[in-house]
Amino acid sequence: MNKIPFLFIFTFLSVVIFSKTNASQFNPDTTILNLGPDFNLCVGYIHLLDAGSGFDSYLWQDGSTSQTFMVTEAGVYWVHAYIGSTMYADTIAINYWPYPDPNLGNDTTICYGNSIMLEPTQGYFSYLWMDGSTLPYFNVTGPGLYYVSVMDVHGCAGSDSIVIDFTTPFNLGNDTIICDCDSVLLDAGEGYLSYVWQDGSTSQYFLVVGSAYSIGLHTFSVTVIDTNNCENTDEIDIYIEEEYQNLTQNRITPFQIHPNPANSTIKINFRYYTEAKLAVELMDSFGRLVMKEDMVVVSSNPYAEIDISNLCNGIYYLRIIDNRNQYLQKILIHH
Repeated sequence: MNKIPFLFIFTFLSVVIFSKTNASQFNPDTTILNLGPDFNLCVGYIHLLDAGSGFDSYLWQDGSTSQTFMVTEAGVYWVHAYIGSTMYADTIAINYWPYPDPNLGNDTTICYGNSIMLEPTQGYFSYLWMDGSTLPYFNVTGPGLYYVSVMDVHGCAGSDSIVIDFTTPFNLGNDTIICDCDSVLLDAGEGYLSYVWQDGSTSQYFLVVGSAYSIGLHTFSVTVIDTNNCENTDEIDIYIEEEYQNLTQNRITPFQIHPNPANSTIKINFRYYTEAKLAVELMDSFGRLVMKEDMVVVSSNPYAEIDISNLCNGIYYLRIIDNRNQYLQKILIHH
């Protein structure tokens, strides 16, 4: 049997192919059909390929026949365009740049009083934080939602956000006064992993018995560790006093003091005086006189105001002396 030459087989197949395409002739002229050079897109972008007008028909790699083709993912795209029996063709490769991912990390909780520096992935062209700042880092000092948008050298944008919470500080309460015959139970709150008071005891509670301490100001403190392994400390000042004799104190006083505790001024309302000459004295916790003023009170204007802004924090005693009695009232000054 005679063998058919290979060249004849190729020529025969080419004739068959051309017959299926209406015997179109390929024209390699790129000035007539040109999809442009290969390029990259930013993730999420789309691009419209346009084979140009003036052709009789079009055939894209997916079988579509429009003049244009919408690119939504990376790949190699080609088009055949026909004018009569002449075919023009071009191919283009489109890829995507890596997505900019600043990555602020997972939502987190940090200890009260601390701070955390957010440092997204470095090397981006620009940074924009939620407050408008543009540094490549952000110092967090309070709870909230934090986010950053970045742009790389290709003009591609990315973003990330993080929720940061802070542990809640505990509070032993306001500074207070007790007499040497009284007591007060301090409670650091439940749910902590450990407690350490100023004397080394480790209970949730600490009982302050007035008779166990000398007259004067005492500071009590506790350090706790919570379930986030955060350490927190608070303290309270307790003034222990002895009862005064020959003085009316905090009971049936013919005046009112507001506010108490005070921070800048004390307002006195001499509510039960119709008209009287009074001596007003202010003493510190050691009995030292820090202010004295004589005044005349009338029912039409029973108010007086004392400036205490220059006094140190602590326990003070306000003494009012009229022509028959003297009255004493405790005041806590805390700026």
